[in-house]
Amino acid sequence: MLTKYTSPILLFSLCLALLIYPLTQAHATTSDIDRAMYVWSTAETTYGAEYIKNYLIENNITTVVASSTNKTVFKQLLATLPDEGIQVELLVGSNSLLTNPDPTAYFDNLLNGIDTTKLSAIHLDVEPHATSSFPDYHSRESYYQNLYIKLLKTTKSYLEERDIQLAVSIPVFYPKTIVKKIYKQADTIYVMAYQITSMDYLKKKLKEEFAQGKNKTVVAFRANDFENRADFENYLARAATKLQTNSFALHDFGRFVTLDTQ
Repeated sequence: MLTKYTSPILLFSLCLALLIYPLTQAHATTSDIDRAMYVWSTAETTYGAEYIKNYLIENNITTVVASSTNKTVFKQLLATLPDEGIQVELLVGSNSLLTNPDPTAYFDNLLNGIDTTKLSAIHLDVEPHATSSFPDYHSRESYYQNLYIKLLKTTKSYLEERDIQLAVSIPVFYPKTIVKKIYKQADTIYVMAYQITSMDYLKKKLKEEFAQGKNKTVVAFRANDFENRADFENYLARAATKLQTNSFALHDFGRFVTLDTQ
C-alpha cells in the first residue's frame, strides 16, 4: 500500500529492474539489497523524526547514519528505529576531530544523554584529504594520514570499552597502504564511490577495499549523480550484480527525497 513516504518511482523501478534484469540471468534486484542512508542535521530539522522514520521504513532502509547535531530528533530516531529493525549509527562529520588533542573528551560530550545501548556504531566521516580544512594536505599527505589512523585507533579503543562498533566513510581514491590500516581498525567501511558511471571502472576502484574485507565494505552512492530515482535504482541493481555484494549506502536523505520528485 502506498503512503506519502513511499516513492512511486521506487516501486516502478523495482518492477523495471525485474524486466531488465531477469532472475534467469542471475541479476540482482534492488529488493535484495541492504540499504544504509545518511541523514544530516539539516534534514532532521527540516523533516522531523516521524517523517524520517516512516520514509526509512517505506524505502527499506536497514541502517541509518544520522547526525546528532539536532539532538532532540536524533534521540527520537534512536528510541524508535531499532524496534523497526533499523540500526542506528551516530554520524560524526567534524574534520577538526583529526587535530583534537583529546578525542575521548569529545566523545564523552557527544554521547552524554544518549542511550548508547541502542547505538550500533559511531560513524566517523572525517576527511584528512579535505583541503578546505587542511590546505597543506597534498604537501603533507603522510602526516595527515597518520593523524587519521591515530584517531581511528583512539576511537576504536574508546568504543570497545562501551561495546560500540566503529564505522568510517572514506573516498574511493585512498592509496593501498592507508586502506589496509583503515580496515584493521574499523568494523565497517563505507566507500564513497561517487561520479563513476562505468561498472568495470567501479569494480576496479573497489578492488583494494574488497580485498581487505568485502564483508566489511559498504558501497556508497550519492543522489546528485542521478537524474531521477528510476535511474538510481537501475544503477544500483547493475552495481549489485557486477560487484557481487548487497551492501550499499545512499547519500543522503534530503537529496533522495528531492530525487523522488524528479
